[in-house]
Amino acid sequence: MPVRIATFNVENLMSRFDFGTDLHQLRREGAMNLFEIRDLETFRDLEMARRVAMTDDTRQSTALAIRDTKADILCLQEVESLSVLRNFEKHYLHRLVDMDYPWKRLIEGNDRRGIDVACLARQNFAIAARSHAGLTFDDLDLFNEDLNIIGVNKSDRVFRRDCLELDTSVDGKPLTIYVCHFKSMGFRREPGMPYPRRASGRDLTRAVRAAEAGAVRKIIERRFGNNASDANWVICGDLNDHLWVNGQPNTDSGLTPLVDDGFAVNLMDRAPRKERWTHFYPKDNHVTQLDYILASQAIADANPDAVPDMVRAGMPYRVPGIEKLERYPRIGWDRPKASDHCPMAVTLKMPK
Repeated sequence: MPVRIATFNVENLMSRFDFGTDLHQLRREGAMNLFEIRDLETFRDLEMARRVAMTDDTRQSTALAIRDTKADILCLQEVESLSVLRNFEKHYLHRLVDMDYPWKRLIEGNDRRGIDVACLARQNFAIAARSHAGLTFDDLDLFNEDLNIIGVNKSDRVFRRDCLELDTSVDGKPLTIYVCHFKSMGFRREPGMPYPRRASGRDLTRAVRAAEAGAVRKIIERRFGNNASDANWVICGDLNDHLWVNGQPNTDSGLTPLVDDGFAVNLMDRAPRKERWTHFYPKDNHVTQLDYILASQAIADANPDAVPDMVRAGMPYRVPGIEKLERYPRIGWDRPKASDHCPMAVTLKMPK
């Protein structure tokens, strides 16, 4: 019996409102710009109503995208809490046919906004979970000068969110899944911090993602030792760096510690070139791979024909190249949408 695994950044699955305190600096979207709002209290009331209405449209599409992955095990990013995940399943997933995920795993990680990685699994895939959020650069001997330049300390935690280690079994064979959400490409310069003026946020943060990738590799090697390539494991999640941009390979990625020497196999490499993307950047008008299912060599070899499926019906209409694709009801030009990422899924059997 194979297992179908999916990964999906569901974009801010949260229960709280965060408005800030300065009315003139608040971000105002859509219809809010059509009204003259003179005080913060009125703004908050109107903005709360707008967000609730938009969230219902968004989460219905999120649930439809999850349904269309047909996943047995679903790895999620940007989930606020286990309570929020339960409510989302109860009020959205349960309204769809055959969407029962009794196994739910989320352990609070390091993100300052409180967004975590999580897992949903069907009844016959019992899941045990372990967090690695407490590991530091010093613990894993990953500190270097590139990190020092951007203000990182040896004692800082490696993972900006977490590396959630999940253990289950498929047909009596063990499978370990590492769910990750690496550092974004955004960079906030602290006062007095030197860095090249022309460097992009992606360039400046690459060292952090490379350290996170190196940390995941060390975690796997510590567990499986010299037999890591023969073990049954996959790495899933939003790794926030490109291996593919507009169907072309990218060689300056922070993910090289995982893929350069064949340690993990990027299953996306098997898809047609025009399909090798999970995210659209409107500013640069390009599509990139930010989301990954990376397989051990043993699993990749046992599944030579396994190619990921991308679920794009929840993407907004402004995304190029899929203009003729039928979308879910209520999807708009740039919003509502299921997420700013599209989920990817693949069916895998375990090696003997």
